[in-house]
Amino acid sequence: MPLKVGPFIVTGHRSDVQKKLLPGEKEHFARTALDNEPALLPAKRNKLPIEIRRMSPWTRYPSVDAVNAEIARRPVTDSLQSLARQVRLHVAEHRRTKGEPQLVLVGEHQHGAQSAMALVLALTREFGDVAGRKTFMLEWSRQAVQRLHPPNDAGVDYVARRLRRDRPVRFLPALLANLDFLNKRMTGLYARHLRFEVKGCDALHLRAPSQEAREGAMHEALRQATAESQLTIVVVGVHHLPELHHRLAGRVNTLSMTTLIPVPRGDTDQAKRTSYALSTPDIHTLRLAEALDANYLDAVNFINHVV
Repeated sequence: MPLKVGPFIVTGHRSDVQKKLLPGEKEHFARTALDNEPALLPAKRNKLPIEIRRMSPWTRYPSVDAVNAEIARRPVTDSLQSLARQVRLHVAEHRRTKGEPQLVLVGEHQHGAQSAMALVLALTREFGDVAGRKTFMLEWSRQAVQRLHPPNDAGVDYVARRLRRDRPVRFLPALLANLDFLNKRMTGLYARHLRFEVKGCDALHLRAPSQEAREGAMHEALRQATAESQLTIVVVGVHHLPELHHRLAGRVNTLSMTTLIPVPRGDTDQAKRTSYALSTPDIHTLRLAEALDANYLDAVNFINHVV
């Protein structure tokens, strides 16, 4: 059971950790870790040794329970108006303090969630007036995105007309049955309406031999896109956003927003990634009310009257 002790994370048998970390011993314990990280105290009675590591964003909330407790403390965004307002304020604050972003990372808690589509549409609209080459990337392969958004797609003009006339966009029943396709179709069409080039950022997808290989390919796609474009907006699942932010934020001006979901018990990898998102000030987190996903999002009304 990991425990926080000052700026350190301590892992080992819980009873031994508690015995070792008496108040008078914490300073000595911390000095040991500073001199030799990770520091180990020897195992006793066939128990695991106690390990000490300096706390990082990945371990600030060192367990699934700690991550979920912190998520529960975050305020709930319970309306589309509040969501749109947070997007405007976060973008304005980023521009004021860090200048115009070159990369915008968006983490969606569920592919197909209507609230996630609202977040993507709101962020895309904020950057509609940016001049120069702009790229909008979806968490799909290049081939899958080309099939959904072919060249000379009449859907772009259709969405533009619906926006001008303030009429809802109508989709075929087959698309409404797959909300992931629906979100990627609508957000991609709106991005193309705003002169973004729509691409895929997940070349390996389910063919990846490992998560590391998949995210490595995603990172390379984003690195290339940011080198070629004035602005790149990337929509990925919340699981991928922390790793991509960690790799790219120090290299390009990056604005990040992500939704939050409770971490399933036992999923220590997702706990570390969510800890990173919760602990990194540059990442704006949103805990969205479930009611926001109860109905289909009227994208035109949201764009014209809410954002």
